[in-house]
Amino acid sequence: MAQLIESLQRHLGDDFVVERELGGGGMSRVFVAFDTRLDRRVVVKLLRPELGAGVNAQRFRREILTAAALQHPLIVPVLDTGELDGVPYFLMPFVEGESLRSRLQRGALTVVETVRILRDVARALAVAHARQVVHRDIKPDNVLLANEAAVVADFGVSKAFAVARHEHDARMIGSNHSGSTTTAGVSLGTPAYMAPEQVAADPQASFPMDIYAVGVLAYEMLVGAPPFTGRSPQQVMAAHITELPAPIDERRAELPPALSALVMQCLEKDPADRPVSAAALVTALDDPQVMSGSFTPVAEGSGAVEVLRALTGGQRSAAKKRRTVWRWLIGSAVVIAVLTMVWWSGFRDGTREATDGAALPGAVESGTAALSLASAPSVAVLPFVYLSGDSTQAYIASAIADAITGALAAERDLRVSSRSAAEALQRRIASGDTTQLPVQTLVEGVVEVEGNRVRLSVRLVNAADGFTLYADRVEGERGNLFALEDDVAHGMRELLRAHFRLPAPDSVRR
Repeated sequence: MAQLIESLQRHLGDDFVVERELGGGGMSRVFVAFDTRLDRRVVVKLLRPELGAGVNAQRFRREILTAAALQHPLIVPVLDTGELDGVPYFLMPFVEGESLRSRLQRGALTVVETVRILRDVARALAVAHARQVVHRDIKPDNVLLANEAAVVADFGVSKAFAVARHEHDARMIGSNHSGSTTTAGVSLGTPAYMAPEQVAADPQASFPMDIYAVGVLAYEMLVGAPPFTGRSPQQVMAAHITELPAPIDERRAELPPALSALVMQCLEKDPADRPVSAAALVTALDDPQVMSGSFTPVAEGSGAVEVLRALTGGQRSAAKKRRTVWRWLIGSAVVIAVLTMVWWSGFRDGTREATDGAALPGAVESGTAALSLASAPSVAVLPFVYLSGDSTQAYIASAIADAITGALAAERDLRVSSRSAAEALQRRIASGDTTQLPVQTLVEGVVEVEGNRVRLSVRLVNAADGFTLYADRVEGERGNLFALEDDVAHGMRELLRAHFRLPAPDSVRR
């Protein structure tokens, strides 16, 4: 950590004095620095090097500048952006106060506190959405409480990372696969707060995902925990798609019915059933019944129901709603299966667990496990999931996984788990045990066969923190399976070579 602070200090020069590192940060390392020119403190957010190494810094800067154009008292602005040794960073004001996460550690909030914070968050989102900026990672860590107001930080960061990462990977791997077509996408966010369409990596996911996250935020503020908790991160992500949250008034009976109804509406699985906009959500939160404390049921025709109806644009027909939900379930089937990927917070009692004592900044030395991980880059190709009904074709999933394992094993400087070790690791992850995994990266996939077509969804995941480093969907002909295997195996090998900065191979590629 000291070495990184020294590098950052040299880069920023005499105009800033780097004081300390803050805990948490998700995709970023977060530092507090003193701006000697303007006599103020700022926050420097540096993408974690293991994530930032594969990011197109120029594209990241362009995306961050879009968010920097947001000007509102409830939005923490971006002051500047740059690169440190090829890794992007950006500067934001230091907000005196505490995060909502810190406040929640003292227990659930009152109705008045909750509604006040929700109004501020919704107002910030309304401004951003009007400028076509989606936050994508609304959570207590990104809501800061100061001067009787709640301000929202990190607008645009998730999208900037996803777009810049995809552009870099697309350039690196190329799209000239023999007999196959490719559609890439990255699903980023924090599992407990991700909307169903965000979990499913729906390319049409937009503003409603922020509304859903606000619903999770409200639920947690009022109850003390998110709707889905006490499970592994991958199970939480699957629950967002497949399970209904317990009604909030069952968890806290004294809530005003109008507030309970609004929170549950934000948590609707179908984006079309949520409030139509953040601005409409602000209107609903301004309704006096939201804080009325009335214990009587909300009757048909009451003001609260009229507000909710106005938000959704009226009641849709049951048939249309069923069609939408059915489309959702079909479209999400592959993603649910892929959710065996490792999603875990990586923090215990405010301290991040060590996973790669050499490559990951902030790691702590923790015995032989950390030392062995630091010795060489490592990967496990988890058993691929086969979804189609014809069980006679299930061998295709194993064949593709084996092809990727074989291609990666040809890398002299890369440790690759055997098939049996990968199967044991998958069972361990499925049981919820994600502590000190023996590898740094995971390859996961889902295979579908329909007629003569084979569709493969594959992801490369950082085992340390669960972030998806790359996600791709490839289709090919079943009769050309060898070409499909070679394309995917070669692409994954090139991706990992770039990710770990491995030396160029000294033999002809397959």
